[in-house]
Amino acid sequence: MSRVLVGALVSGGAFALAALVSGGTANASCMSFSGIGNGGGCTSTAGTFAIGIGEGATASAINGSTSHAFAMGTNASASTDGTRDTAIAIGDGAVAMAGAAGDRTGDNDTAVAIGPAAQAIAVFGSDSKATAVGENVSAIASGNQDNATVVGKNSRVRLVVGDNNSGTVIGDNNYAQSVDGDGNKVTVIGKNNGRAGLLSQITVSGGDNNAVTVIGEDNQIIAAGAGISGKTENDNNRVTVIGKGNENTWAVGGDNNTTTVVGDYNQVATQNGNNNTATAVGRVNIAIVGQGDDNTATINGDLNLVTVGGGKHNTVNVRGDSNTARTLFGENNSARVVGNRNVAIAGPGDNNHVTIKGDDQTSQQPGPESARVAKATAKPAAKPDKGAAKPKPSPKG
Repeated sequence: MSRVLVGALVSGGAFALAALVSGGTANASCMSFSGIGNGGGCTSTAGTFAIGIGEGATASAINGSTSHAFAMGTNASASTDGTRDTAIAIGDGAVAMAGAAGDRTGDNDTAVAIGPAAQAIAVFGSDSKATAVGENVSAIASGNQDNATVVGKNSRVRLVVGDNNSGTVIGDNNYAQSVDGDGNKVTVIGKNNGRAGLLSQITVSGGDNNAVTVIGEDNQIIAAGAGISGKTENDNNRVTVIGKGNENTWAVGGDNNTTTVVGDYNQVATQNGNNNTATAVGRVNIAIVGQGDDNTATINGDLNLVTVGGGKHNTVNVRGDSNTARTLFGENNSARVVGNRNVAIAGPGDNNHVTIKGDDQTSQQPGPESARVAKATAKPAAKPDKGAAKPKPSPKG
């Protein structure tokens, strides 16, 4: 008997769950247990177990009781389908997979995969987990308690759609994601970070407790509560990136935003609303907050340009190098800079303030902008009444 499960579409991108064969011809070792010997590619069920080890290894364990499955090399696979699950697959073509998929039940899941083309997948529900360790890794966990982890080479991790998510990828070409909702969090630690598909990954998204943390190298678009799969409840956002290529960064959409970057080619943002903040510490900066609510943006050094550009309690703050600052539009504005090539600007609109301390300076409070407004709204001088008597010429002397 054979069972094949291939594919699932995830937010506009397809990922192959893998072709999993239970029973069928495989040989070079196998075993089974509560289905006693089943076949040359194992299988089992009732109290279940199944092993594999070698050449076309696969295993399986199928729907119930305390599960397991294990497979070891060459075309390894493993699987299981329900109740306490686990599946481990170790080398060469490794895969693993754990709780059921088609009807979304899964029970306690876990899948681990370890070497060359590892992948792990824990599938559409229950207490999830997946871990995949080296070479062309992946991980994916996909529902309920989630957690997925990859360690290193061509990386990836996804959690997709919902529940208590997490993530973590550690090295090499990374990309990451979470896409849609609930406890979110993704963490990537080092090398080429985002890329490959669905808005170039490292994401989180949709809604709920968001977060993203990336630590080093070529970073890229990054995000947090972005709503890319059609949801708009962005929630508690946060993004932290620490160094190198950074890029558009974000926290996006709405709710309690924060975005922080520490070094290199920065861009930073939050955009569109609620308790904002954005921060950058050094190198090529730009920082942007966007549309509304409690704003702030701060940079410490290098080529700066900060801006807030919407409304509510504004503040901008810069400390050194090629500055420009701003807020413009409205409410309690301010802008402050401490040194180097400065310019500052705070409104049109509401309480303005600007402070600059040293170097090439410029300022504006409303300044030239309000002068233009005043000129445009000034009343023209009254024209003389046509019916009024003209003064008589004085007699010639």
